[in-house]
Amino acid sequence: EALSISTSLTSVSLLCNEFDMEATTMFLKVKEKHPKLKTLCGLTHDETELNYFNQHLGLADAMLLAPELSVMTSLTQVDLSNNEIGGHWEGQKFIAKPEGPKAIAHALGINTSLTVLHLRDNRLGPDGGKALAPGLAAHTSLTKLDISQNNLGPTGGKELAVGLAISASLTHLGVRNNNLDEKSKALLKNAVKGKRRFKR
Repeated sequence: EALSISTSLTSVSLLCNEFDMEATTMFLKVKEKHPKLKTLCGLTHDETELNYFNQHLGLADAMLLAPELSVMTSLTQVDLSNNEIGGHWEGQKFIAKPEGPKAIAHALGINTSLTVLHLRDNRLGPDGGKALAPGLAAHTSLTKLDISQNNLGPTGGKELAVGLAISASLTHLGVRNNNLDEKSKALLKNAVKGKRRFKR
């Protein structure tokens, strides 16, 4: 409530608070209504690198970060490895959160300065691979993407291959330990065939 009525606030950091979707959406709407409020993530937007390795980031954090990643024109490297952007475990049940990967993928499709993105071990799943494909295809400066250990599976691998085939900038792709089958592996290999700059 205090945030919703403040007219002088320019910066606040709300990451790592495990907000639900309703609260996260509310914060984003508040930011839209207050032009002076530049960041919900404690950023200056002049950063060239962001390191959120193993910070327990989840869906809410991805949704708060994504709009800011989209407009950061000096940003070249982002490390989001070892987080829970794609979902989390509740006891023995995995709760998938496809909105997280979709938010990051949307930012990827808009940002024009990013060259390196680490998303290793984020529980992206097949939906994550599908969500990232359009952003990968559209991005013109990204050269390195690590999405290892995300359980993409055959479906996610196939979708990713589509984006990879279109990408004109990517030269490194980390996809180890993703439960890919032989067909999806073949599609990924074919997607980079003929790309002279690509390093396997």
